Amino acid sequence: MEDDSASPFVIGDGMTLTAYQMDGGIHAFLHGLVISSNSVLCGCGVISGAVTNYGLILVTNGCDLTFAGPVINHGSILALNGAADFLSHIANFGAMFQSRSAVTGLSFDASNVAVHFDSVSNYLFDIQANSALGPRWLFSRLTGQP
Repeated sequence: MEDDSASPFVIGDGMTLTAYQMDGGIHAFLHGLVISSNSVLCGCGVISGAVTNYGLILVTNGCDLTFAGPVINHGSILALNGAADFLSHIANFGAMFQSRSAVTGLSFDASNVAVHFDSVSNYLFDIQANSALGPRWLFSRLTGQP
């Protein structure tokens, strides 16, 4: 999508819930993009142009959302399954959360090993383990719980 009007492209009016879904590709906003309060920008792809966010930017479908221009965030940016990548600068006056699951601890009990990591409810994680006693790999698929 390309917007070449003389004013910014505005998602929502600040009162009504409005969503703009990106399904990949490059979305060029020559005069900027404004996400109003009560509005959501979601999906993946590349945004070319300045972004001002008063609403919610949501990355949940396993791919990345890349911002090629500057971003001013007064709302929320939640990258729960995928990443929000900023190629320019970001001024964050709101909330920003990027879930990059990492091991936060290990505990041992008799013959069991527990791996602890931060998670988000209803997401799948692939765990790989290798026993020192042989070359066999163990693959488990776990459902994240809060």
